[in-house]
Amino acid sequence: MAPTAVAPPPTAARLRAALLTAADLPGYGFDDPIEHSYGVGDFADICATLRGKPAAGAKVPTAQVALLRSKTGWPIVEILAATGSNKALTMVAGIAEAPRKCPAMALGELGNPSVTRVEVRTLEVPRVGDAAAGLRATYDGAGGATELVAFAHGDVFAVIAGMSNLEPAERTRIVEKAASKLKPAR
Repeated sequence: MAPTAVAPPPTAARLRAALLTAADLPGYGFDDPIEHSYGVGDFADICATLRGKPAAGAKVPTAQVALLRSKTGWPIVEILAATGSNKALTMVAGIAEAPRKCPAMALGELGNPSVTRVEVRTLEVPRVGDAAAGLRATYDGAGGATELVAFAHGDVFAVIAGMSNLEPAERTRIVEKAASKLKPAR
């Protein structure tokens, strides 16, 4: 019996090719994609990141893009990282656990002095990839909120952030489109 071929991990170039574009999302413009190595620590412990103290993480091939919504100018950011499947699943699980692990943090715990409190809640997300999770962080003081959806797809960890001003149907459309573009990047 011949050995089964194992696909090589995605390169930054392959990840960049799987990023969302303005053609994928009518009504959005985009900045040039950025290809670089990214420390995955920002998402390894989302509670530490929300406190302004991201964990250190290994450098892995990544790609990211910011897309601007024409109507509002609000950006959404997509980051794809070739973390390997186990790490991708672990990071998605960490995001799913954040509302339980750090539901609220006071000023003394945050890295941003203009924020007095942040509350973290679970965000309902579509079923995509091998696992998916989302959260909404609401900030007092400086005001505002951020929503992010993360999912694991094979060896890739994906996160889309900055969707707090979107209707749930539009957020779902964006996440599902991002997941569909990852199928060839496996």
